[in-house]
Amino acid sequence: METTYRVLRIEEQLYGCEELPEGQPVLCDVLLEAADGTQRVLPYPDAELTRLDINEGSTVTLRDHRLTKAAHKVYFTRHGETVWNVENKICGMTDSPLTEKGRAQARERSRQSQRGAHR
Repeated sequence: METTYRVLRIEEQLYGCEELPEGQPVLCDVLLEAADGTQRVLPYPDAELTRLDINEGSTVTLRDHRLTKAAHKVYFTRHGETVWNVENKICGMTDSPLTEKGRAQARERSRQSQRGAHR
């Protein structure tokens, strides 16, 4: 199962005065937060976080205990219904107010894009 998270904090694990054994990667504790507010800490190699360009504030997906940087979806929406649409007026540079139907269309489009971002 793949889950999307936001990276809240990255902290290098404390090793004290001891040196890491040869070949042992430096691990960081990555604090992740899901869309529903649940949090989890995932130990992850520092070098891999750097390679993936994952930082605090990044959106990531987690699948089989492996992080990947999440791709962002961009939605282009022209606009909802306006007063001038209803009146059959055409003007390319005037902001005609949205009708109640247009406001409802904008709210629905926002809900659709938010659902898509949290799948």
